[in-house]
Amino acid sequence: IGFGRFGQIVAQMLIAAGYRPTLIDNDPDRVTEARRFGNQVYYGDGTRLDVLVAAGADRCRLVAVCTAPQETTTAIVDRVRERFPDCKLFARAFDRRHALALFDHAVDYQRRETFDSAIRFGKDALLSLGMRDAAVDETEAGVRRRDRERLELQRIEGFVEGHRKWREITPRPLSASEDTKAGPRRRAAE
Repeated sequence: IGFGRFGQIVAQMLIAAGYRPTLIDNDPDRVTEARRFGNQVYYGDGTRLDVLVAAGADRCRLVAVCTAPQETTTAIVDRVRERFPDCKLFARAFDRRHALALFDHAVDYQRRETFDSAIRFGKDALLSLGMRDAAVDETEAGVRRRDRERLELQRIEGFVEGHRKWREITPRPLSASEDTKAGPRRRAAE
C-alpha cells in the first residue's frame, strides 16, 4: 500500500524475487504514471476496508504499508491488524517516534524511511576518507547495534525515559584498538 518513492523500491524487491504484489496508491496521477511504465497499480485508499478486501488482504501473507504521512500509515496498520490479524504486517516509519508507536500497533516489522540510506551515505563518506572496508563494516555494525539497543530501551521505557537512560551510559570506544586507530585517521581526514 503506497507506491511513492519508498513503495516503488519495496515493490521492485518483491517483483525481482518473483512475487506478484497487488499495489495500491491513492494518488491518481501516480497510478497513471506507474501504468505508463508497465506497473499494475490500483487506485484506492488503503484506510478503507472495502479497498483492502478487494485487493486481497483477507488472503495475503504480508501487507507492506509504505505510505506517508505517518497518520495515514498508522490508520492503515490499525485497520489491517484489526481485520486481518493473521497476515504479516510491515510498515514504513516516518522517524524514531513513529517506529516506537508502530510497536504499540502490533506491526511485525517497521523500518524508518531514511535510516538505511543515511547509513549507506555515512559508509560511503568513510570509504571516501580512506577508511578500510572492514573498519567501515565494523563501524556500521556498531551503529546499527547501538540503534537497536536504544530503540528497544525506548520501546520498554518510553521515548523520553529510554533516551535519558541511554544517555546515562558512559561512552566508551568500540574497542581499545579501534580507539587508537581512529585518532590519527580522524585527524588526517580533518
